[in-house]
Amino acid sequence: SIAATAAVEEFDSAPQGWDAVRNTEGNQDFGFRNTNECGLGAGEVGGSIFRDTVGPAYYALPIDPITSLDQPFSFSVYYRKISGGGTLNLGFFNGPNSGAVNDPSSEYPPSAFCFHLDDGAAMYLFLDGENRRNRPNTGINVGDGSVHQLGFDYNPDEGSFGQVTIYVDGIPASSIDIDSALRNDTINLTHLGFFALVHSSGSGPVVWCADNLAFPAELVAPPTPTPSPTPRPTTLQVVQRCEDFDQDPGWIGVNNRRITPPCPLTVQNYGYRTSNHAGESAGEVGGRIERSSIKNYYGKVIEPKTLDDPLSASGTLAVTSSSGGSTMIFGWFNADTAKEWRTANSLVFRLDAETGYFQVFFEYATGTWKAGGSPGLPIGTTDFRGTGTYFPSNGEKHDWELRYDPEGAGGDGEIEFTFDGSTFTVALAPGYREEGATFNRFGMLPRLSSGDPIFVYFDDITLDGEFMNFDDDPGWEGFRNEGPEGTYQDCYIRPLHDFGYSADTNHAGDATGEAGGLIWRIEASNPQNMGYYGDDVGQLSLNDPLEVSGKISFERGSSDAATLFGWFNSSTYTDSDSGFPKNFLGAFVEGPSRIGFYFRPAYNNGVGQRGLPDEGPYLPPDSISRFFTIAYDPDGAEGRGEMTISLDDEVRTLELQPGVKDSGALFDRFGILTYHNGGPDVEIFFDDLCYSALQE
Repeated sequence: SIAATAAVEEFDSAPQGWDAVRNTEGNQDFGFRNTNECGLGAGEVGGSIFRDTVGPAYYALPIDPITSLDQPFSFSVYYRKISGGGTLNLGFFNGPNSGAVNDPSSEYPPSAFCFHLDDGAAMYLFLDGENRRNRPNTGINVGDGSVHQLGFDYNPDEGSFGQVTIYVDGIPASSIDIDSALRNDTINLTHLGFFALVHSSGSGPVVWCADNLAFPAELVAPPTPTPSPTPRPTTLQVVQRCEDFDQDPGWIGVNNRRITPPCPLTVQNYGYRTSNHAGESAGEVGGRIERSSIKNYYGKVIEPKTLDDPLSASGTLAVTSSSGGSTMIFGWFNADTAKEWRTANSLVFRLDAETGYFQVFFEYATGTWKAGGSPGLPIGTTDFRGTGTYFPSNGEKHDWELRYDPEGAGGDGEIEFTFDGSTFTVALAPGYREEGATFNRFGMLPRLSSGDPIFVYFDDITLDGEFMNFDDDPGWEGFRNEGPEGTYQDCYIRPLHDFGYSADTNHAGDATGEAGGLIWRIEASNPQNMGYYGDDVGQLSLNDPLEVSGKISFERGSSDAATLFGWFNSSTYTDSDSGFPKNFLGAFVEGPSRIGFYFRPAYNNGVGQRGLPDEGPYLPPDSISRFFTIAYDPDGAEGRGEMTISLDDEVRTLELQPGVKDSGALFDRFGILTYHNGGPDVEIFFDDLCYSALQE
């Protein structure tokens, strides 16, 4: 059913120009893979996809927008469900709006003509305009573990008002007529690919693969080449400019210093209490716990435990009140490393709350900042979204039990969590037990990022066989959890950046003075919050050899945080697609939470042709100074151009794809800039830099 001018993406290498939005954040882990699960040759898309409550999550090809159902469109793809019971959507949709819904009671996105694979197996359709839904119940099973070719063909001239025909393994399986209301509805399909179902939770992931995506070539407009560089005077040469930041270098800062004291006041007021919200008698621990980037906690000092030790705790809790964006965690943690979201050295359960409701998760993070855990648990008595995965914050008592078995999951280690009688398990990722974690406290702390307060109490706790009913003060250790020390200004508030020249710090280099600071991820829809700090380097291009060497120190990195470092263009730094501004070449500090952080080579030319490897040198936020290099050779990869990045002794290369160099890119700045896909913060510093610039 595909037109004769079909384009086929075989995924032999990472596809150029695809948008990757939150597809490796939180529990999501899907996109390009160098695997062959579908059996059509190495290279495919796939991974693990969850229902998502945060916002859009997709991996897809931008297309010339389809804004009318008067035109035909189609695609086919080879698909295989590997395991799991979650949902997957594939086809045409509106990427930026895929986190919205048609109405508050719906979990289905507007502007979507696509397959909806329920439990990864039963194939249904979304045929959605902006205001009109058509949800035919086809229910064709394609979840038997085999590879199936799925085809989707919309013909506006068939049926009364247009018709969709679906194919399985080349055979027509069903035809569905659309109605006049949908035919005349507003529609705006901007992407072709794979996306998560939003505004719903409660099912686990589906693990899948897909390959050989075919579609009409005319759906994708050819890129408009970047204008050629202005002819360069012969007196200008590419040189190495060095900066040790012993004094202010006079670099240009745009939107990089946004904190204006006094900052908002945070009030912590939790610890031992004589009240009786959670237990059988008076005496409990808890209170007002407010999200904050400043470390605070209340916990029992314990003999150090590791991921080689069995762990067990149980008790009761009651949430009496919660505000929008309030979160706390309870369990085993390390007071020395509790400094960011997804706290290193932790094994905990999490109460993630909105005004009047809370949801339950459980999770872990190793001492190397590699994290994992559950989605929102599919339990609950109420939910304003209608999915039944939330509990009211009304003081109701709940029973909980958290266990860890180091020999579970075949020796990888397994966490078991029970809440109100429902039990769930999560295995540690292979190798993470060996990487290790050390716990020296048991108790509570907020999510260490700015937010709102939750009021929660715990009682009748049994910790590794020791029962505590809190009839008396248990003498747990508190740090900035109450009193004068628990009331403070917190300036770490998104999207208030605070980076640039730092005269009084010495994290990365040999002497005081460096560049860096606090940098937030920013949504592409909010260019007013994007910023950079960089040197004017003249007009460089992909025809120039570029290199930088220096020292880097990663001080703080919340899970899923990110930033960019390298050459960019001051005129297009807000012109972003999938996080990377056009005209960028350098390093991408980011990583899925299961990994922590990579220091990866990345590029995006002037027309949005991007490159990013799946992996790179590992960069933990451990405050250690490391030596790095980034080099671009325009003659590498048989003249296509090649990047090489190193961090200490680890090296990674990235070849530019055909046509990227020819389409061009122009750079006039070198330095630090924000990554344009909303999320948490990093605190990072650079020093003793030598970098390419134009100079007479």
